[in-house]
Amino acid sequence: LRLRVLWPNRPGSPGDDPNGLPIVILATFGTVDVLLTADAETDVTAPLISRRIEVLKVAHHGSEDPGLEAELRELRPDVAVISTGRGNSYGHPRPETLAALATVPGLRLYRTDLHGRVTIESDGRSLTVRTED
Repeated sequence: LRLRVLWPNRPGSPGDDPNGLPIVILATFGTVDVLLTADAETDVTAPLISRRIEVLKVAHHGSEDPGLEAELRELRPDVAVISTGRGNSYGHPRPETLAALATVPGLRLYRTDLHGRVTIESDGRSLTVRTED
C-alpha cells in the first residue's frame, strides 16, 4: 500500500476557513487507486490528478461543486462514496452533485446516509464493496 499526500503541498494554516487545508491522499494498492478528498473541492483536487482512478471519496459530504462533472470526466471512477449523515441540515448530498455523478458510465455510488458503513477491500487488482444495509 502506498499513501501519497497530494494536498496540502505546502506548510501553512487554514486561516479563517476551517476547510482551508484539507488533506488529499492518493492510496495505491497494486493497480487500484483510491482518491481520498476530505473537504477539498475541485478547485484544489483537479490540478492534482488527471488520470483514471478506481475509487473516489466524494468531497465535502457531497456539497455542490461546479467543477465536479469536468473532474469526473478525467477520473472516471468505478466506485464513489459520499460520507454524509441522514437528514442533515445542509441537504447533503446536493442534487447537483448526484447529477454530476450520474454522468459517469457504470459508476457504483454508495452513500453512508443510505447504506451505512461502506467497506472497500482490494487484492490490488479488483475491488469488493460491502455495506451495512
